[in-house]
Amino acid sequence: MGSIQAHMIGEEPEFDHPILDRNDSELLKAYNWYTYTSDSKVSKKWILAYLRADKRTPAFIKNVTYGHPQFFQTTIGAIARMRSRGVELPVETMQWFDERIDKIAEDGKPKASAAAKASRNTSKVYKPSIQERMAENLGEVIGEFDGMEDQMAIDPNFTVPDFYSWLKERNIAHAHVNKLVDYYQPKYDEMKEVQKRGTDSQLVEAYASFSAHEKDMMGKFYQQLMEDLTAYNTFKSKARKIRQKKPPSKDKIVAKLRFKIEDNQFKISSIDPSDIIGAQTLWIFNTKTRKLGRYDAEENSVLGVKGSTITGFNEKTSIAKTLRKPPEQLKKVQAGGKIVLRKLMEEIKTVDIKLNGRINADTVLLRVQ
Repeated sequence: MGSIQAHMIGEEPEFDHPILDRNDSELLKAYNWYTYTSDSKVSKKWILAYLRADKRTPAFIKNVTYGHPQFFQTTIGAIARMRSRGVELPVETMQWFDERIDKIAEDGKPKASAAAKASRNTSKVYKPSIQERMAENLGEVIGEFDGMEDQMAIDPNFTVPDFYSWLKERNIAHAHVNKLVDYYQPKYDEMKEVQKRGTDSQLVEAYASFSAHEKDMMGKFYQQLMEDLTAYNTFKSKARKIRQKKPPSKDKIVAKLRFKIEDNQFKISSIDPSDIIGAQTLWIFNTKTRKLGRYDAEENSVLGVKGSTITGFNEKTSIAKTLRKPPEQLKKVQAGGKIVLRKLMEEIKTVDIKLNGRINADTVLLRVQ
């Protein structure tokens, strides 16, 4: 344990005498320490270490290994850890511990048998599916909450946890929330029925051994859990990032643009049509009508393409003119500088024609600026 954490909560509990009472204050403090410093994975490690030291059979240990993560609660792990360190615990505590270990082994036995069979039949390493991994992670969360329930049963100073903070700190998957609600809702409903006092004879009998304080604490526990699950579900729903639609590539945008790739008569060829996207000016030439055109982008905008149409152009300044000397004027378009291009349309003494944005199979895309 780090020095800062040790300073805050102390070192691992030490006992120099047997613990004979399950409500012993030192034992309860120890449970709290282990709950704070461990989780279901650490608990599983401690349990397996204890079982090996206790000379349990390899088959039994393997069954426990394959037990569902929700069963490896911190309270069971704490008992295993203390026993491994030589602490003598109350008889009823160890009876409860052995019952829980047997339950874990019983749960894991079918999986252990299946794993052994699979190992005999194939040399491939088994890889759990996404659904299995999700189920395992969900089981670990349930195991943690069940461990808190166990702590509530043995610790008279137990306080209801802040489940919302616990879920946020561990970034529990949004997909787990509804499953957790489905799992704990029946327990919450049952406690609400118990607290009605006398409405169900079977429940009255089942909870006869619980004090009024214990039943009240259990009711608060489940109520807080359900409220925090609802709040966390809302948080996760709002925090989920809306999937942003990926903008189409330039090549995809111009894929349907019909234009003339080259013209041997005028010895001209088209530029890459994707260069139009984002340009300020586009020069075109219609080889059939001999019209030279210039598309100017709107102010504070750029040119684009939609289908076979140029978009984003200024309808007032975008014009075309018929060329009387195409070779000479086309050469200026292709090789001229900014000043030459700026004056070119004024120098052509033919009528202005407003462009409509359409590009066809006779149109050569000469140049962009």
